[in-house]
Amino acid sequence: QLQNDSQAKPDEARFILMASPADLKFELHDKQGQPVKGALVEIKAQWPGDPTFDFKDSLVEVTPGNYEGSLKFPRAGNWDLLIRAEREGSQFDTEQKVFVAIPKQP
Repeated sequence: QLQNDSQAKPDEARFILMASPADLKFELHDKQGQPVKGALVEIKAQWPGDPTFDFKDSLVEVTPGNYEGSLKFPRAGNWDLLIRAEREGSQFDTEQKVFVAIPKQP
């Protein structure tokens, strides 16, 4: 079982983020493989079991189809990321469990 998420299995946290803020980068492509330009990309970070730590942030398009942003996690542990991309009335939602490890500062 994972520290703060008794419902999660260890193999569900496929990504380990080693910083807070953690820099995230996404490439979005349509069905034809073309970059998705001008989308609104939002990430909701949820702390399992205690919504007082939940937060959301948006990513910025840096080049056509490439979106970046920094998420500042208030604590280490397992997080559920709900990722939504919207453009011209279409929407794509996906979810990803991550483990955040925040190195101790000297």
